[in-house]
Amino acid sequence: MRRLGIRSELYYNLASLLNAGVPLLQAISIVARTADAYWRRILDKLHADVRKGNSLSDAMASLPHVFPRFDTAVISACEQTGKLDEAFRMLSDWHRFRRNLARTIASALVYPAVILHLAAFVFYLPSLVLGHSNLWQYI
Repeated sequence: MRRLGIRSELYYNLASLLNAGVPLLQAISIVARTADAYWRRILDKLHADVRKGNSLSDAMASLPHVFPRFDTAVISACEQTGKLDEAFRMLSDWHRFRRNLARTIASALVYPAVILHLAAFVFYLPSLVLGHSNLWQYI
């Protein structure tokens, strides 16, 4: 889940910089400066690939373990229309939604797990209180 949050934040920062008129290479460099070491290496590789003349979507596609195909496809489509800032904004919103959904599901599963553990404990409670090892004689 943490990875989704960081990705959402990176995309949001790129969208904000591009929307403000900052060129793509400079925006990637600025975001790389504020990122952790893992994302800094990835953004530096993207920067180098784009600087060589590759499109951003091609540079992202060269890192399939980092960027999902969905992200690459959205960036590719928006590169062709010239709306990269909107693409990064949409991807930021999408990854934020996925992170929130994962958190909601995880927190919703905690309650049943606690209830099941308590039920198992309550089932053996008479045996623990009465000190008998054979619970079935009371049932």
